[in-house]
Amino acid sequence: MSGAWGCFDEFNRLREDQLSAIADQIQSIQNALKGEQDNLVILDKSIRINHNVAIFITMNPVCSDYKGRSNLPSNLKMLFRPVAMGYPDNSKIAEVALLSYGFHNASVLGSKLNHTFTCAKTLLTTKKHYDWGLRSIKAIIRCAGDNRRLIITDNMTKDQIFKAEVRFWS
Repeated sequence: MSGAWGCFDEFNRLREDQLSAIADQIQSIQNALKGEQDNLVILDKSIRINHNVAIFITMNPVCSDYKGRSNLPSNLKMLFRPVAMGYPDNSKIAEVALLSYGFHNASVLGSKLNHTFTCAKTLLTTKKHYDWGLRSIKAIIRCAGDNRRLIITDNMTKDQIFKAEVRFWS
């Protein structure tokens, strides 16, 4: 009704019988959108549909590495277009995150942070409980941004901000 886009992460963690029931509801929404209808019926209730709505799902493969995943029922599989995902550019993501916290040298810092994590992943232990991925990089950036807010005030000049950043990262 709101026109919001929804992305349901790890959708295939639901049981197959649940997925099949959800497929009927998603199909009702998609049919109403294709037919340019103003209303649709879900669970015996007529609701107004906003045509800006979109539904996306993410899934992990059904294999031994990802336990607890179900295959999608065919009636649900046909409602979505598959898209292959590639690896994210961690340096670019780190740079943007650092910029959002106000770091002026975000490109250099993002590359260095990514390089540090890449080296750690390659050279240190391979135990599964160590996370050298994007989630950890983002946690470090979040912490650095919070600390930056504590040491930098509104009345500081650009030179003072830069010196405070250098001291922080040294």
